[in-house]
Amino acid sequence: MNNLTERRMKTDARDQDMGRVPLESRVLIVAPSYFCLGGVATWLDYLLPGLESHGWEPVLGLVSGPKYHLASRYLAKHPANQVREIYCEWGTREERIHAVRSAIRATNASAVLSVNIPDAMLAAVIERRRRPVRAVMTCHGTEPELFQDMKILGSSLDAVICTNRLACALARVLGGVPENRVFHAPYGTVVPTEIPRRQREGKLIIGYSGRIDEPQKRISDLVRIAVQLRSAGIQFIVRIAGTGPAEEQLKRLIAEHKLENCFEFLGFVAPNSMDTQFYQKCDVLLVTSYWETGPIVVWEAMANGLPVVSSKYIGSGLERLLQDDENCLLFEIGDAEQAALQLQRFAQDVLLWNQIRERAYAFALDRLSQSVSVENWHRILLNIQNVAPLKPSSVNGDSERYGGSLMVSGLQVQFRNQIRRMLGRKPMDCGSGGEWPHTLSSRSQAESGFWNTARELDQQSEIEESKSR
Repeated sequence: MNNLTERRMKTDARDQDMGRVPLESRVLIVAPSYFCLGGVATWLDYLLPGLESHGWEPVLGLVSGPKYHLASRYLAKHPANQVREIYCEWGTREERIHAVRSAIRATNASAVLSVNIPDAMLAAVIERRRRPVRAVMTCHGTEPELFQDMKILGSSLDAVICTNRLACALARVLGGVPENRVFHAPYGTVVPTEIPRRQREGKLIIGYSGRIDEPQKRISDLVRIAVQLRSAGIQFIVRIAGTGPAEEQLKRLIAEHKLENCFEFLGFVAPNSMDTQFYQKCDVLLVTSYWETGPIVVWEAMANGLPVVSSKYIGSGLERLLQDDENCLLFEIGDAEQAALQLQRFAQDVLLWNQIRERAYAFALDRLSQSVSVENWHRILLNIQNVAPLKPSSVNGDSERYGGSLMVSGLQVQFRNQIRRMLGRKPMDCGSGGEWPHTLSSRSQAESGFWNTARELDQQSEIEESKSR
């Protein structure tokens, strides 16, 4: 018996036991299994046991496919107590929706939380015609298509839970979600009981952790900042933890500016090794992003007593967690000269370096711990469960675009799949987003004017502050 078969048998046995658990405590969290790294996986690692400690019965519904979304691979890195594999062989919408509906029925969940799997919301909508099921979309980014999805899903959403206040505002303004159905639950991190000790020696070690890409992370800004630091006579090393599609482009830029001796690539660093291999070996964390919803790496740095120099990325304004000259140093997006000056301040002023890191740690201890994050999710889920679920409703435009998929029965799905096998057809290879799409919308549909709106909303806190002075 292979491991996957054994896990499915255990899952089936747990499904039978779930009949004895109070209905309102069961939540099915439907998430991708393709992404084994990053903030969402880290969030699920602490959220699932955290909810269990509060009396919830969370089931991790890992979507799965023949090539990209592999539940066994994900679970090898992120084990969980209660897991249900949601398998789709052919990558058709009707099959995906049927697979999620089967998981909802098997777990008898009272709420379905979608984590970048919009078909889970469509499945909850149609399943609601059989019994009350709450459809809850969790929003982990500020990509424009997410809010277009909210608009498509319309009045069928019981709630949207965002990890960032800007995302909450965009859900209301662009997604059309009523204010009383939008909730804010930021990420958390492990915070030690005491601030880790640090000493500065020699060159300034500047850490960058995350995906190496453009345009969100603005990775090429690292080179522009390094050029400014070299011109100012600052001795430094940029230590990079992570990989990504723009890695070769970054290395070419480094070579063009003859900065090879100023950069060090660590590659992928396992989450359980970040403290010893990265945070403890850096003097400052540098963030150059255009937009973020956290990021968790900033909270981890603060918790580790590592000072942060960050862009004023879209998403940091309304959140109001990063305070310039208080718990971090900030610079305007893309302003390499200003970023280098902030790093230079840390290089030349050890007293300032210590003050910022101590304030950042105290802030993390008070506001950014995993226990605080779990409490928020627990409170929000209670609020959602205490309100009567929505009545059966249609998705905006589903009669043309989604209606056929929603109304297909399980027997029809099985029949169509059997015909495909008899004809010798094979599933099309459309990448991870083809097996299980991350959005109902295309970027071109949603992006027009999006970032102007996002920036304006994110700057509202600064406008309100200036008016009150």
